[in-house]
Amino acid sequence: MSDFAPILDAIESKQIPSSFADLFGPMWDKSLSRFNTQETYTLDFKETIPLNFSDEYGIGIVRLALALHNSYGGVIVFGVKDRSQNIVGVGQIFDIEVFNRLLSDVSNTKLHCIVRTLEAPDEPKRQIAVLLVPKRGIAAPAVLTRHFGKYGPGTCWIKDRHEVLIATDQHLAMLYSKRSNPPDRTSNALPYPVHRSLPPSPATLHQFVSRRNLMDALWHWFVLGDQPRLYLDGPGGSGKSTLAFEFARVLAEIGSDIVSKQGDRVDYVLYISGKETEYNTQAGKEQTFVLRQFGSSNEQFAQILYHSGFLNEPDLGFQSDEKLDELLSELFDNFSGLIVIDDIDALTRRKVDTGEEQLLIKAVQAGKRTRLLYTLRQPPSHAKRSAVSVPGLDSATELPEFLQTCCAQFDAPMPVGQHIKEIETATNKLPLLIETIVWSRKFSGDYVEAIRAFKERGGDGARRYLYQREYDRLQEGKSRQLLAGACLLVFRHGIRTPVSG
Repeated sequence: MSDFAPILDAIESKQIPSSFADLFGPMWDKSLSRFNTQETYTLDFKETIPLNFSDEYGIGIVRLALALHNSYGGVIVFGVKDRSQNIVGVGQIFDIEVFNRLLSDVSNTKLHCIVRTLEAPDEPKRQIAVLLVPKRGIAAPAVLTRHFGKYGPGTCWIKDRHEVLIATDQHLAMLYSKRSNPPDRTSNALPYPVHRSLPPSPATLHQFVSRRNLMDALWHWFVLGDQPRLYLDGPGGSGKSTLAFEFARVLAEIGSDIVSKQGDRVDYVLYISGKETEYNTQAGKEQTFVLRQFGSSNEQFAQILYHSGFLNEPDLGFQSDEKLDELLSELFDNFSGLIVIDDIDALTRRKVDTGEEQLLIKAVQAGKRTRLLYTLRQPPSHAKRSAVSVPGLDSATELPEFLQTCCAQFDAPMPVGQHIKEIETATNKLPLLIETIVWSRKFSGDYVEAIRAFKERGGDGARRYLYQREYDRLQEGKSRQLLAGACLLVFRHGIRTPVSG
């Protein structure tokens, strides 16, 4: 039996055994009168019970409890030195009612911890207080809802071995999973495979740069949301396709431990694209997107069926509408998963059927749970409540990391000070335009020259890629004439636009 089996059983049952031996027997060293294990994902030692929960130590206990709850649950043992693991005992009662009320007051969770005093087996007899923190179920992660000590609203903690960390986008998959087993505990159960069909990443950068809030919205929608479909909308170059791809990739990797709040698991993850062109930042020009997979709704349905294994490649172009509809119903009725449909407005621009309504109806009526994730440039007027906008990078966190990643990959010096501000203004913090400037820095004397070249000529191709589609949509009435008039006013009065500078 694993040393931690009794603790995992206690977490599962939400009950603390009545004797020390029943809970800690396998990890107690009688000869040395000490615990023989270190702190880990589900166990933490504290020497004293906090006198209150408003000082730094007391706030730390609240922080630890929320981290355990978000992760795998656990026990906090008071009366034990965390370095030597020997028992020193406690001399006061842990006020569990005050503690639980405080947890509910500062966070979005109704966490109900329990505490029990146990007598240690060593001499002289000492008592320890054991606080059991239940594991969160399939629910939103626990976050602070107000300022608490030095921490602000929205702060989310996780327990990583012996440390309490603020959750990043790297922890989102764990936070929204079943968290079946702590990483340091082995399981005999083999994870079932998740069928996946993903193209190469659409990103220029090899390393994905955190978009924490957007990624959290995707996980919340997929695991906890009720909407069968979601749209990622934003200007060209904002990173919609990259974000959708990264979400699909991670979901496919950890899918065996992901279930919805209704209990549905993940059987498959697919990513198909209708993108017609892409912008090559290094060549400085727009080019045909060679991985385009569909140009009509029927081609889209056939690609979904092919990549899910319901059609063979020779049969792709030879199925009737009725047969495609029948096979889609079979897929949706028998398997649960995620289908990412990239650049759906490539069909909208040509005013052809996008297939959105047909897939939505099937997803709603199906016996299994399928989720549809679309990317497009304009917010969907027919589904505004099912849309998440992808803006430019956040100046405080995302932009510095993105610049560092770009510079490392392109072997360009890192911009500093005013140069960063000028890049923000010139690019509106859109990743594609930032990549263009950083790449051009390799062939410029400094960032002043690179930014000037981007404004005057080097950014023309990128801006055309970003905005040509929007211009092409202005076909009715006098929309284009109004835009031309606005441009004349801009040039005449020297008004500076946020993108062109």
